[in-house]
Amino acid sequence: MGTKRTYDTAFSSGANLMQSGEFSDVIVECGDRTWNLHRVVLAYRCEYFRKALEKGRFKEAEDGRIVIHDQDPDHVDWVIGYMYTGKATEGLLLLLQDDSTVMDTCVDLFAVADFFTLDVLCKHATNVLIEHLVGYATRVQSAVGVVALPNHPSKLQGIAQSHQEFHRRFFAVVERTYSFGSTTFKRLKDALLLYPKLTRCIIFREEILGNIKLGDMNVAEFTADVLGSVVALDMGSERIPIPKKCSRCKKNGRCMTDFKVTRKWERYVTFDGVCKACHPLGDPDVLKSLGAVDNE
Repeated sequence: MGTKRTYDTAFSSGANLMQSGEFSDVIVECGDRTWNLHRVVLAYRCEYFRKALEKGRFKEAEDGRIVIHDQDPDHVDWVIGYMYTGKATEGLLLLLQDDSTVMDTCVDLFAVADFFTLDVLCKHATNVLIEHLVGYATRVQSAVGVVALPNHPSKLQGIAQSHQEFHRRFFAVVERTYSFGSTTFKRLKDALLLYPKLTRCIIFREEILGNIKLGDMNVAEFTADVLGSVVALDMGSERIPIPKKCSRCKKNGRCMTDFKVTRKWERYVTFDGVCKACHPLGDPDVLKSLGAVDNE
């Protein structure tokens, strides 16, 4: 995930208003948590709350009390914190910067933002996931190089062992993401599809999969999407070609985020690659946008 960042306190005024409850005129409840909040903030920044607080439409507007069902109170706090500060809460930032929790947290954040129809937060969750996957794909690209599969089984085994925990988490997140029926989750699904594309589908090699069950309905749907998205990259070849030099800027050692077939032989394929700097994906500054700052 790159350089660790700490919470930026420049937006503490909104947080102080939220936490103090001063001049509050509406109560929001979820599970065992209660927030004393402000109608003007909620209605102005979130369509869900605007409709709930519209006079004459729901009793919540008259009672000044909104009860949220079927959501995790901590996740609701992420949304409320973002509405008041335009940034992620400190706890959320820590989860988004931890390699072991970032992917699951992106799904949780997207789901609760989707519930509250807070599209900008859905976008942030998607971009954090993209940045994490591109960063990990960079490591795998570096390890793979151009591998002739029949002649380098030990190299594939090494990749399988060194990235086993990541791939376990990755497929767990695939199952979760594909279990949501909402069409809005297509953005997260598209983000997940980037990883097999950028690593030339190495995760579907037998040595990498290990005990992952492709028979699971959600994983099977993901597999079908992968096949559809990378068919042009000729998965049937006996090599996993990952160019080392960008075809545009001619620089070496950068993550390749786009590929183009340049030549085909009977069994082998060659590709041009375009690096992340020339073909950016998502938003490289998304964590900074959420309130994190670089440690100097």
